[in-house]
Amino acid sequence: MKKFALFMLVLLCLVPTAFSKVDTNPLFYLDGVEKVCFVSERNLQSDNVESVQSGDLFFNYCSLETARENFRSFKLKLKGLQFYFENFDAEKILKQLKCEVLTTTEIEGMIVLCGFTPYYDDNILLNNHKVNVQIAQTENGVVVGFPLILTGY
Repeated sequence: MKKFALFMLVLLCLVPTAFSKVDTNPLFYLDGVEKVCFVSERNLQSDNVESVQSGDLFFNYCSLETARENFRSFKLKLKGLQFYFENFDAEKILKQLKCEVLTTTEIEGMIVLCGFTPYYDDNILLNNHKVNVQIAQTENGVVVGFPLILTGY
């Protein structure tokens, strides 16, 4: 009877932790993020989010902390997600995202990489390969877009 009671006690302690989900997507824990942009069909403006409309899309800018706290609700009608870094190296971002680079292009001194990361669900097809991240690096910083950079470089 004591063994059964001990088993039940351990089970009661473990069951709640088994069903709780911890949101640890590394996208929201990247080093050096200056700001985040949710590209959406919805205006997400609030005290912590600045929205700019362009055509039928809204560019909703916020801090990384605000993005982390609100990702689940902001995910509705999400068209893209951008992270902005100042004075940061794209190679470090590639490592953090476990990104497989598929193409590299140089455009007027800017390096643009397209690749795939397991940390973002949506993707597009480029030459029969799934692409879900685009990284543009200039002298001044890095822009990372999921699945592509939609706000411009």
